[in-house]
Amino acid sequence: MSLPIQRLFARPCVDVFWDQLICPRRLSSLLASICSRAQLIDRLPMHNGNGGGRDSSHGHNKLIRHGYGDPPAGQLEARLFSSRSEAADIMTALELGYKDQTSSNSSKSFGKNLTRYELASRICEEFPHYSEKDQTFFIISLAKQFGVDNTNVRNAAKSLTQHTDNEMFLKIVEKFKESAVPTYQEIFKDIGKRSGGVKFLVDLRGTVLEMLDIETETDNLVALRFLNNSLRDLLGLWFSGGMMNLERITWQSPCEVLEKISQYEAVHPVRHWTDIKHRVGPYRRCFVFTHSCMPGEPVVVLHTALMEEIGDNVQQILRQNRTSEVEDPDKIRAAVFYSVSSTQKGLRGIDLGMYLIKRAVADMRREFPEIVDFSTLSPIPTFAAWLLTKVRSAETIESLMTEPEVLEWNQLVADQADEQDQDALKYLQMTLPSNWYEDDETRQSLQGFITRMALTYLTQEKRRGFAYDSVENFHLGNGAEIYRLNWLADTSGKGLSQSFGMMVNFRYPPDAELIKNSNNYIFNKCIKVSQQIQQMLATFGLLPAPTSS
Repeated sequence: MSLPIQRLFARPCVDVFWDQLICPRRLSSLLASICSRAQLIDRLPMHNGNGGGRDSSHGHNKLIRHGYGDPPAGQLEARLFSSRSEAADIMTALELGYKDQTSSNSSKSFGKNLTRYELASRICEEFPHYSEKDQTFFIISLAKQFGVDNTNVRNAAKSLTQHTDNEMFLKIVEKFKESAVPTYQEIFKDIGKRSGGVKFLVDLRGTVLEMLDIETETDNLVALRFLNNSLRDLLGLWFSGGMMNLERITWQSPCEVLEKISQYEAVHPVRHWTDIKHRVGPYRRCFVFTHSCMPGEPVVVLHTALMEEIGDNVQQILRQNRTSEVEDPDKIRAAVFYSVSSTQKGLRGIDLGMYLIKRAVADMRREFPEIVDFSTLSPIPTFAAWLLTKVRSAETIESLMTEPEVLEWNQLVADQADEQDQDALKYLQMTLPSNWYEDDETRQSLQGFITRMALTYLTQEKRRGFAYDSVENFHLGNGAEIYRLNWLADTSGKGLSQSFGMMVNFRYPPDAELIKNSNNYIFNKCIKVSQQIQQMLATFGLLPAPTSS
């Protein structure tokens, strides 16, 4: 292959080369990529204003690049991107392939040489190697230039009011529906058809979500939100519960999968290989959802402990090493889900955890028919922040604590606080963010107060009528009940900072009751609680949680 050096190492190639050269393991694939790009460049037409050759209007040669293939015969003008990024070239190619009406058939090549499938492949291969600036340019351009055509939507909507004939009206409705679909939806579908395309779209949405968090320009923000919604709806179809594969992970599973599960663990971080060996060993079950388009990639991970009764302390579960034991089915009466982690940021808002739990329950019921209880041991991740806000905004200690709690706290303040710190409210405000749990007397004095406030948070604090806490809302929506509150069940730094060590068991009843609970919560906003929680509500003088009969 003979190519002028300036064509082989056009600026995008040079940038990629020097950026990646630092990693020797990628050198061979990089050279292959350069050769592939050189071959593709060789297929590009060379044009001047009169139909060929080089443009010498400024006294020197320039490489005029119109995209991938001949420029269209319509009104799309040829564009010069020799000094722009490769992302700009891709955007031009997308315009030729998806907005030029002469190339609307996805199976037909546009220009002369590049089909939509080839373009989708090139996007998947090259986008991850773009600079952050080029990735931002690509996504913003995609969102703004390949969205819904407002004029077409208005015209289609206008046609709906002008036709009364039933058959014609239905045809106009179909046309209206087509006009309301953004152009990039077709691009995403073509990308999804190639190997690795679905994973690319998941990662792309993850990038879009990150951009939404920092974007300030209104036009870009609106376009990105619409793009994000389109990706979410498309991925929601591809990642529905019925399309997921349930797999059990053991110590014999591929090393790459075990490593990913360790890295993805978001609730209770994995410390070392012995830790992960324990979590997939005897008296433990680790289930994952995988997708046929993302082989070897866990999408959701569920960690379960098989116990004699519902557990009340996560440290006990995490630290108990039973890897050398042989499972005794007679000692397994409860399955405790202590961690559910979604591994793909791009699938945020797509509920797969519920389906994973239901299928894991069915699998364990087949393996251990003697299991009586299925329950979670869940954190209350925003409880501490909520309580600290209440404490800092309170005017008196009496507005926070009951009379017995005030008496006990005042006694502690008198015994422990300096003379200048005898204000009970201020002492509480100083104590809660500290390591109070290390002191026996402080622990005892705060137990009633923190437990009552946790119960208040779970049963009384609402967002649009539903549970304020996101973890609670997830499990109640699945049909679980609030079974038990657990004092100092997680004394890790994360557990104390997020929920003052409090954890809650959400029990999953048999299917018939599960469906009833779920429907009552979703449609009637009724929170199902156990008899023990009802008694606590009565003891603390709280309003009973709305529950169905």
